[in-house]
Amino acid sequence: MFYTTFAELCNRRGIRPGRAAGEIGISRAAVTRWKQEGFTPRGDVLERIAAYFGVTVDYLLRGGDSVQAPDGSPDAADTSREEEEMEEFLEMLKNRQECRMLFSLARNATRSDVERAVKIIEALREVEQD
Repeated sequence: MFYTTFAELCNRRGIRPGRAAGEIGISRAAVTRWKQEGFTPRGDVLERIAAYFGVTVDYLLRGGDSVQAPDGSPDAADTSREEEEMEEFLEMLKNRQECRMLFSLARNATRSDVERAVKIIEALREVEQD
């Protein structure tokens, strides 16, 4: 079932399906239909979802558990590194107030908002180095 794979990919990213849909440009109502009625999106929508998660359309349609993950998706070594990185982030959030502030502000931000904020921080760092 398509929704199961979609939900698992969302889970791996640490986001809710409705939020992923918003970032992809799909309505939450569509996600509800996938979940409750078993619908599968077609064409361009599938391609946008696949691009967002970095998987193939075939992976979305056949299910993450039934086919091998495509190149570019996390393998066991990548997953281990991601878990270590996540532990570092959690430790930072626990011990650094400024990191908690940033996280709090970013909690409801879109992907685009976060990317713009990162560019601003990078620009500030460049100014400091000059």
